[in-house]
Amino acid sequence: MSPSFVHMIRRGYLRFLLVPLIVFTAVGAAVAQGGVGSTRGLPDSAAGIHSIQGRVYLPTGRRAGEGISVRLEGNVMGSRRAATDPDGSFMFNGLPAAEYSVIVDGGPEYEPVRQSVVIYGTTGNVGVGRSGQTMQVDIRLLPKGVR
Repeated sequence: MSPSFVHMIRRGYLRFLLVPLIVFTAVGAAVAQGGVGSTRGLPDSAAGIHSIQGRVYLPTGRRAGEGISVRLEGNVMGSRRAATDPDGSFMFNGLPAAEYSVIVDGGPEYEPVRQSVVIYGTTGNVGVGRSGQTMQVDIRLLPKGVR
């Protein structure tokens, strides 16, 4: 060891450098491990691992096109919006287990359609596995005034 290093140790200067370094390292390691109540990489209980997907069909049976507004309402996570793709498909991911309503706005030509969907399980995703459930919902539009 060099004489200046030994002198620093005797004077206690090194203590002021090493103690904070050790404390910060220990705290960082403890925080990184999660601790009691940590989800440890599991989905948050307000979010989920389930999905609702479907297609919108015209009265003729053909798939609807792109841009039809689809709304998902749930008693746990509120409301989300999507639009159909060119294939008439829509999807909502990251859902907790709950009751939902899928609402399709038919625009000026078609009646709005509401369909109920229930995803069973717990909102904390206990016991359902990491893959979750995917619920399939197919919705057929009706011309306005037919109901």
